[in-house]
Amino acid sequence: MKLSTLISKTTSPSLLEDDWSLILGVCDEINKNPEDNIPQAISELSIKLQLKDANVQLRSLSLLLALNENCGSRMKQAIATKSFMGILKERAGAVHQSVRIQIIEVLKQLYKSDQSDPSLRIVKDTYDELLKNYGSNSKPDVPKKQRTNQDDDDDDLRRAIELSLKESQEKQEQIITQQKQQQQPQQQQQEQIITQQVQPQPIQKQEPSPQPRTFSKVRALYDSFPTDPSDLKFHKGDIITIIERVYKDWGKGSLNGVIGLFPFNYVTPIYDPTIEELIEQDQRTNQLLTVENDVNKLLSILDEVTRSKRFELMNTEEFQTLFNNVMKVKPELKDIVLGLREKQNELMGLYKSMKHGTDVYESIQY
Repeated sequence: MKLSTLISKTTSPSLLEDDWSLILGVCDEINKNPEDNIPQAISELSIKLQLKDANVQLRSLSLLLALNENCGSRMKQAIATKSFMGILKERAGAVHQSVRIQIIEVLKQLYKSDQSDPSLRIVKDTYDELLKNYGSNSKPDVPKKQRTNQDDDDDDLRRAIELSLKESQEKQEQIITQQKQQQQPQQQQQEQIITQQVQPQPIQKQEPSPQPRTFSKVRALYDSFPTDPSDLKFHKGDIITIIERVYKDWGKGSLNGVIGLFPFNYVTPIYDPTIEELIEQDQRTNQLLTVENDVNKLLSILDEVTRSKRFELMNTEEFQTLFNNVMKVKPELKDIVLGLREKQNELMGLYKSMKHGTDVYESIQY
């Protein structure tokens, strides 16, 4: 199959997620004849990146990163040119925010993998320029996949996620502080000193709990940007079920039947409720249900007002009492409904995982 056809399939607008079999197929094809295929690939990607379709742009960025990692130093040199970096800078200022963030993420990955080569300095310069302009939207650095002790227990996993998340948040705060310092040097230097002095205090204020809170799920804080076929693709707000800890700062998780790796600093724990919290929540839910009678009475009065135009009924003490009682519990009732909806989403995710597992089993058996 021709290289141009492979690239077109890999960056097809119909692809909502990266197809790693296609991506690696492009890499293999380029490596067959790097001298001719590398310039063609860069030319094709330049065109794809300038198309208006966001899916094409996102798939092209993923392919770009894979080519940099799998097609040798000649590809790295072809990417690190003034003309190609110019295209990325131009697109960053003209595309949707989600694509802009991915451009910055790709540049970050590119310069981090090649930072020992001074001839590729233009990648770092381009990243710095975009980070300066759009840095508030950047995500934390993805940690390296370092092997860890297999004897680590659940408590170690909990601490690893919390520590990784805390370190990531501190780095993000430092980036924001540095950006502000460039705009107001003197004022921000003073604020930095104050920040450094007070930073440890929140940790000191933490009260030790009798028993560490447990959790088996985490919520994504950012959209992921997989750079490896084994990485899990997820979006901000997705709930991932933890399977095990694989690396020092990475875990294996399940999302909608798909299993993959996720970085700890991209998620936050969803702590399991204690028995006391479950009892309290159940009692409060039952209490809220008692307001149903008041709601029905209120609706009855409003129906009478609508039919008879007797607006004076809304000025009675009974109406005002009913209305106030209903309005008091409305926000809390909304929170409970949202919590139940989230639980429904978790159960749906569990169902999808079970269905995927049974489908795989049946395909193997039959």
